[in-house]
Amino acid sequence: MIPLITSGLLAYGFWVLYERKRLKSHPEFENPEIQGINRRRTRTTLCSHNSLETASQFPYSPGVSRNVESLNGEWVFELCETVDSALELRKRSKALHTIHVPGCWQAQGYDIPLYTNINLPFDSTPPYPPSFNPTGLYQREVVFPPSSNQRTFLTIEAVSSCVYVWLDESFIGFSKDSRVPVEFEITHLLGGRGGREEVARTLSLVVPRFSDGSYLENQDMWNASGVIGSVYLLRTPRLVSISNFNWNVSDEGVEREVEVDVWSEWDSLQLVQETNQSSREEYRLQIDVYKRGIASGFRDHSMIVDDLAENSPAARCPNFGSLGDMSIPLTTSSIPLSPPIHPTPKPKNVRRALKACERTRATVSFSCGSVLPNPYRSYPYKVVAKFEVEEEGSDLWSPSHPFLYSMVLSLYCGNQLLQAESCWMGIRRMEVKDGTISLNNRYFTFRGVNMHQFFPTSLYGPHSPPSTKFIEDDLTIAKGMGFNSIRMAHYPHSQAFYSLASVIGFLVVDEANIETHGEDGGEGARLCGERRWEGAFLSRVVRMVELNRCHVCILGWSMGNESSLGRNHELARKWLKENDETRLVWYEPASFGSEFVFYEGEIIQRETKSRPNQHSTNENLVELSSHFIYFLDWFL
Repeated sequence: MIPLITSGLLAYGFWVLYERKRLKSHPEFENPEIQGINRRRTRTTLCSHNSLETASQFPYSPGVSRNVESLNGEWVFELCETVDSALELRKRSKALHTIHVPGCWQAQGYDIPLYTNINLPFDSTPPYPPSFNPTGLYQREVVFPPSSNQRTFLTIEAVSSCVYVWLDESFIGFSKDSRVPVEFEITHLLGGRGGREEVARTLSLVVPRFSDGSYLENQDMWNASGVIGSVYLLRTPRLVSISNFNWNVSDEGVEREVEVDVWSEWDSLQLVQETNQSSREEYRLQIDVYKRGIASGFRDHSMIVDDLAENSPAARCPNFGSLGDMSIPLTTSSIPLSPPIHPTPKPKNVRRALKACERTRATVSFSCGSVLPNPYRSYPYKVVAKFEVEEEGSDLWSPSHPFLYSMVLSLYCGNQLLQAESCWMGIRRMEVKDGTISLNNRYFTFRGVNMHQFFPTSLYGPHSPPSTKFIEDDLTIAKGMGFNSIRMAHYPHSQAFYSLASVIGFLVVDEANIETHGEDGGEGARLCGERRWEGAFLSRVVRMVELNRCHVCILGWSMGNESSLGRNHELARKWLKENDETRLVWYEPASFGSEFVFYEGEIIQRETKSRPNQHSTNENLVELSSHFIYFLDWFL
């Protein structure tokens, strides 16, 4: 018996080694252990405004910034039958046809859309996509102006199912996860660190329709492909810049304390050169908080008053329904920004698999060539501002009373404004008491709906994502019909949506771009328990949070939809609890009465729990399986 067990273990060990070697020899688009190459860590949407007025009025609006150049519009395009043929076409010639970006190619006369429910749109075995894999080659000439004092980043807001990127013959990077923006720095490709003369370059994108990521993106919906989000260039200051930020507000009575965590990036090479200089330029970070109030166009929707009594301070507030004075800040606070003297601090709670799935060079598809070392280092700072409100509770945010502030974070060199970033800021008190959600010290009834991001006439495009006006009209209609909550189904949406949800008044459960919908025991269902898919699951959850955590409308994070239940979900849950204690964690399959957990290929039946009554108003939140997960029971 013992020799038999030993032989079995040895055979399993050799199989694991063979599988790892085989995966490492495969291209990135069919290797789940590679999620990105050379892409920047996901961050809050930056706009690099050059005035406080613009920043305070247009948070999350890159299109109004002078430091953002849109690359939307007509691109030359060619649809190839395979990834290899698209890569070869890029090397020897250019595409011949035209296509509009953003927009899926199926809505513009190429290929066909496929609707799936449960089953994948192709027959194959994870992680490999089908041999017939339509692949789009996108190309566009971009003129880069002289910008020796700026860094340049390329942002693609959404692309399905993955993307390879080149600038002329220089490989820029690769990315999966079709619904979260990907960002690459291209400063080093523009002549030194900035570019000293105007030059025209060819930007090329190779977009396979299917990849190993398709096994994680099997949502019950139309399957379409292409560059479905906006593409743009972002320029930020060269020596030092705001690279990311996050905010938190504590409130006691009428006192408010705004605490902003800011990450700035410094050019370490330039700092070394300036060390011996007698004089050094002085930098400072400043935050300004402006009263936004409630957008007057939506005050008629205060019919939803579950969490707002008519005699509450908010209803009697003299600013109820007003826009507030956007020219004079309520409070201003600043700190000096000294050049860092300590080593770059390591990010907390970064798991091994999450780090391992981000690479700096390609595998076998092509050679990256030499990669210049990144001279920029990120350092954390903290800015605190305080102010008081007229009456306690008058400025609390809720769906029926979406009271907002505009928070502007600015970087100065002396008295010169270098960069301004902004976001909507709201104050809300959310608690879980006896399995029930309390919002602003009142019980809350969810009237929720799932929402897909589709254009009404042509799937994702052309001219997708839907315009801000279309999203605003859609949300206004939903608010008028009595809805106050929205679940993203089943992927993160555009930044315009979250911004408008905060302004109009919706609670949102943001959902990671994960669904392996299939029968229990099938390959798709087992992915949540396999170690080689660990980084793929984690990166999609982490990137969603790091992109959207500044939006006040987000009540909780969902780890995906209909992907069974396994060790990779548990790892994602732990990361969420360690990195955001202010929001709930949610996952629908954790609510089922009898659930199977997949762990390293084994099926483990978990403890049976009864599903809560869908029509109960007092059991909207149920804690399951020894604090494993929270489930919000909305019309699912």
